[in-house]
Amino acid sequence: MSGLIENLKGLGNSRLMLLGGVGASLVAVIVAVAVAFSRPSMAPLFSGLDPAEAAQIVRVVEQMGVPVSLAADGSAISVPRADFARVRMAVAEKGLPSKGGSGWELFDTGGALGMTSFMQKVNRLRAMEGELARTVQALRGVEAARVHLVLPDREAFSREAPTPTASVVVRTRSGYSMERAQAVAVRHLVSSAVPGLKPSGVTVMDANGELILVDDGSGKERPGVAADGMRASIEQRVAKSIEQMLSARVGPGNVRVQVSAEVDMRKEMVRSERYNPQEQVVRSTQTVEDTERSAEGERNVSVQQNLPNAPGAAGGGGTRSDRNRTEETVNYEISRTVTESTVEPGQIKRLTVAVLVNGVMGKDDGGKPSYRDRDQAELDRIRALVQSAMGYSSERGDTVTVDSLQFVDYALDLSAPVGLGVGEILAENVMTIVQWAVMLALAAMVLLLGVRPLIGRVFSHVEEEKAARKAAADAARAAEEAEAAAEAAKRADPHEDEMASINGVHGQVQALKIKRLADIIEDNPDQALKVMKAWIAPEIH
Repeated sequence: MSGLIENLKGLGNSRLMLLGGVGASLVAVIVAVAVAFSRPSMAPLFSGLDPAEAAQIVRVVEQMGVPVSLAADGSAISVPRADFARVRMAVAEKGLPSKGGSGWELFDTGGALGMTSFMQKVNRLRAMEGELARTVQALRGVEAARVHLVLPDREAFSREAPTPTASVVVRTRSGYSMERAQAVAVRHLVSSAVPGLKPSGVTVMDANGELILVDDGSGKERPGVAADGMRASIEQRVAKSIEQMLSARVGPGNVRVQVSAEVDMRKEMVRSERYNPQEQVVRSTQTVEDTERSAEGERNVSVQQNLPNAPGAAGGGGTRSDRNRTEETVNYEISRTVTESTVEPGQIKRLTVAVLVNGVMGKDDGGKPSYRDRDQAELDRIRALVQSAMGYSSERGDTVTVDSLQFVDYALDLSAPVGLGVGEILAENVMTIVQWAVMLALAAMVLLLGVRPLIGRVFSHVEEEKAARKAAADAARAAEEAEAAAEAAKRADPHEDEMASINGVHGQVQALKIKRLADIIEDNPDQALKVMKAWIAPEIH
């Protein structure tokens, strides 16, 4: 440590300042890169928010200690992807954001002081629209809804009250479409919640701009819209029933059903009368009886004849006549049958059903996944089931087509949820991986190209001095050994002054020793010169 301090002191003030500046710059660059690339990946939490609701959500998220990012216009909020689910649940617990606009809570904060009657009417209208929109969103498959109410005021001295109307726009979830029965329910819901609003005054449409229910002004639906809605309702009902039944056999997601229906939208009323002369019923009977009696006697009648029990009083010379008449009239009613039938619109004229069933996945002899179509016997059984579920009628000309083809999105195991694969995990976290890779690469480049050469230059003097000291010590030790060897040789051999021929040396010398000796001589020329002098002329030394 003391040697390092001495080497640093030997660099001088200018070099020390330069070394400190370079080190501080490198540390600042590393910290900046680490902070820039270690920022969490943000995911949009909500979008299309009202600025007031966005401020409330930001306040809730900040209280949780989670970083939050707000868009420039204040309509979108983003949070770290790792905290997305936790923040979403916490915000939902606070009732944010309020779906369907503001409801009756508009009257919780506003005071009546300074509010005009017009403002009160507007707030009441907004509250009704918001509450109805929330109720519509509670229906199955509905993601968002907007309700617009038109409640005109009655003009002064007007005998007729204006008719209110309403419009409902519904956006359903992906892969789901609103059925006509649900649209009718929405219509009756809105009409029942608004005083004086009739169901015929409510128009329902979807987010694609297609009318589901609409009134033509006469209290009845437009024929075209009614026909489309009724046909779509029949097709959805039949397709849903078939798909639910076949999913129990082939598995969820392995069947696709398409239904095309021809609907008769005519309305007819038929009345017929039929008479049957063979069936007679006595309706009335009239009987008339007439009895007439007459007697005719002689012209000369005496007092004796008129006396009772007088001879000749009972049977005088006159004549008597009696006449009876009976008349009977019977009236019969002929049997008559009156039939009156009404044909409502919506009768199915023809159904065409196409069913696509996924094949069977298995494994071949090598253990690899293999596909095969379902056999014809199974397809025939499926066709029979479809005909029973749809109410097949050959008289109407119904057709059913069942085929087996391979699906693109086929899953081998549909019973348990499939985890994310390596490719999906990499694709989901590709930006994070790239950030950390770039950060590590920059840190490695800074260390290799900046810090390492600088440290090497700083500490190179220490290594040079150590090497020089070691070389000097080795040279001195070699010189001493050479002098000792020379003295010993002189004492042992009296002919030490005689010159020896180099040709008399046999064998080889290691190159490493020669190189080491050359390095020693180059680093320590003075000591090497002394050793050479001692070898050549010991007496001079």
